[in-house]
Amino acid sequence: MGIRGALTKEVKAVSKKLLGYSITLQELGLIPYVQYVLLNDRRIEREKVNIEESHILETWETKGFLETSYPMTVSKKFWNAMCEILFLSYVNIEED
Repeated sequence: MGIRGALTKEVKAVSKKLLGYSITLQELGLIPYVQYVLLNDRRIEREKVNIEESHILETWETKGFLETSYPMTVSKKFWNAMCEILFLSYVNIEED
């Protein structure tokens, strides 16, 4: 059985296909929080993200993936990419 939240070759390949680049382990770890925020209060709690994660959010905003101002919004492309990446990394865990 694979490890939940692992940055596998498949996750890297899917992120490259869907987002145009291979995500990092730090980005993979931030995606569940971003999805949680979007499904709930739509407000990033800055005390819950570290400096590196803040930079990731800024990069995603620059790329047009999301808007972090309240209420947080996301592009359909990024939402679909997050769902696929989370499925591969956290739900459908198979041996490499």
